[in-house]
Amino acid sequence: MPLSSLMTLMRIRMGLPAETFARAVQPLMQGLEATVGDLGAARAAELAIRSLDIRRERILPPHAPPEVVGALAPRWTYAVVVTSLLRGLRDDGQEDAWGLFETTVPLEVRNWLEQDGQVWDAFGRCFAGSSGSANPISQIVEEAAGAGPSAERVVHPVSVDPIPQGLGGDFMRWVRSGLKDRSLVINTPEALVHRVPEGLLLLSPGIFRVFLLSHAEQTGGAREVPETVADPLRHLQREVFKLGWHVNSDGGVTLHAYVWRDGPKLGVKVHGVLISPAQRLAEPLPPVNEALERQTPA
Repeated sequence: MPLSSLMTLMRIRMGLPAETFARAVQPLMQGLEATVGDLGAARAAELAIRSLDIRRERILPPHAPPEVVGALAPRWTYAVVVTSLLRGLRDDGQEDAWGLFETTVPLEVRNWLEQDGQVWDAFGRCFAGSSGSANPISQIVEEAAGAGPSAERVVHPVSVDPIPQGLGGDFMRWVRSGLKDRSLVINTPEALVHRVPEGLLLLSPGIFRVFLLSHAEQTGGAREVPETVADPLRHLQREVFKLGWHVNSDGGVTLHAYVWRDGPKLGVKVHGVLISPAQRLAEPLPPVNEALERQTPA
């Protein structure tokens, strides 16, 4: 695959707008290409794409609560990509890997990465010869390269909490069951559920409305929502949020915006609740819908 196509695929896997990718990743790729040639840069890009596939299944930072994973995820994803791109340069015995990062990546991007001390420490150790098997970034990159011990290449399942009782739990069980028996479609233009790199996106308010209608049909019109509740839809959303399975965006906003970058809904923006990790509701995991691109607040 041509390097240009690999870079496009990498950008999609990272979920970055084109202008952000051009600012944060493209200069490094150009420096790498000048250092190791087209073939070496293409191999590095292929490793980065494999690393991104593995990274999607990992909660980073490790053991972080769901409410912070979404906010911190972009830095960890970026660190995984950079480490993958520079792995060959580092392992060839050259000392230019870190130098290439510092000279090609804009200072504002490096400062942004450094703001998270945990990711910056793990990232730096990948280039200091002391990353070790406990480094989550190194684990992903070495697994993608097929260079780690077999025990390290095992993908351990995510520990999934049982679904609590109550209206919010009923909604989550309904989503899980619908995905399992395919009564809820996923990733299509008409779907109310989409797999995105950050987790599972439940389009709002559509999926909550469908649940309320479905629940009323199954119970013969009996209401689990108290009659004193003026807005059943808002009440249901509040009960779902009480579970703490959703990821808040910057500023505590519960809904995340995505835009269709391909297909019949090109340019259409959708909003939804982001559930993380996706394994809480979908097992096995469906593929990521690469036609959706996350919109970052201005």
